[in-house]
Amino acid sequence: MRAFLLPCTLWLCAALCLWPLHAQTQPASAPASSTATPAPAANPKTPEEFFARARQLSDLEAAGIPFHLKATFFASGDAEFTGNGTYEEWWASKDIWRKQATLGDYKYVAIQNLQKNADSATSDYMPLRLRQVMGLQITHIGLPEKNPGEWKLSQITEGHDTLEDVTKQWSCIPNHIDKNELCVELYEFTGSGVLLSYSRNSYSETYSNFQPFGKFSIPRNIASTLQGDPVLTVGVVLLEPLHPGDRNLLDTQSIPDYHATPAQLLEDIPTKGVTPPKILHMQNPKYPESERGHYSNRMVLVAFGVDTTGTVREPYVLISDGALFDKAAMQAVRKYKFKPAMQNGQPVIVDVYTAIEFHAR
Repeated sequence: MRAFLLPCTLWLCAALCLWPLHAQTQPASAPASSTATPAPAANPKTPEEFFARARQLSDLEAAGIPFHLKATFFASGDAEFTGNGTYEEWWASKDIWRKQATLGDYKYVAIQNLQKNADSATSDYMPLRLRQVMGLQITHIGLPEKNPGEWKLSQITEGHDTLEDVTKQWSCIPNHIDKNELCVELYEFTGSGVLLSYSRNSYSETYSNFQPFGKFSIPRNIASTLQGDPVLTVGVVLLEPLHPGDRNLLDTQSIPDYHATPAQLLEDIPTKGVTPPKILHMQNPKYPESERGHYSNRMVLVAFGVDTTGTVREPYVLISDGALFDKAAMQAVRKYKFKPAMQNGQPVIVDVYTAIEFHAR
């Protein structure tokens, strides 16, 4: 078995699945496109036009529409933090907003205004499910950062509906690993351009129950899965214009003091002056007994956080090689121990992924 620790580009993975893996001290807004966005087309025909149309139809932030959103969710699956939670956001502009979330006993608040940004939490580690909730594309549409020419458009038919799939594929396994695995990112739009679903590898989000908010169409229900298993069920219970009195909540002085500040979660180790985590103990995975009769080389790609104590947090499978090998890889990774990543002499939380290889001999 060989394991390679690499900087993770997971929202780029998303959540990863999941939520955008920027600094935990400030949840990210929708990722910006590296190229100019074309003018929206009433009848989009290209990947670029579908993203532009989706923003025109459903993106309150891009339109600069102030709003107050409240949602409840249920987090499940293989994670440290699960159960019932809440998410609330007050958004005045891209530079002035407040986001807060709870999951069980965990509470988190982040505020940005023109003077500064600040946040506070009951723990230095932000749970994976909360990062996923904060990355959902409810009131904004994330724009792809890669060259639009890499995206492909195709049509599928479901019943009487024709849907448009916009996909991108790339080799996601390091060159020094002898396995050609493709990462896949997929957006599904209606023919008019409403975003119905987003997925990246084994993680997916499905949007439904669209209701009007002014001239916009906003989903009120979101379901997220990881390898087909439910991990988040979200319901928007309130979406309204931002009230003038709500602006008091956007004052950084109003942030609660939980006596803990979330540690920085870094996604790009080499460019941020961070010393990557160093492996201290590596557990070899066990080749599944039931598969020993027909040995073959196998590989599972696993993502996880390494916290300020060097402990592995909330691993999950990015690229599967079957349930038995996935389970063996996860069991091994949970026993890893690291010297934590360091920045300016202080330990920081980082997300990495590792390729767990099973060799026939």
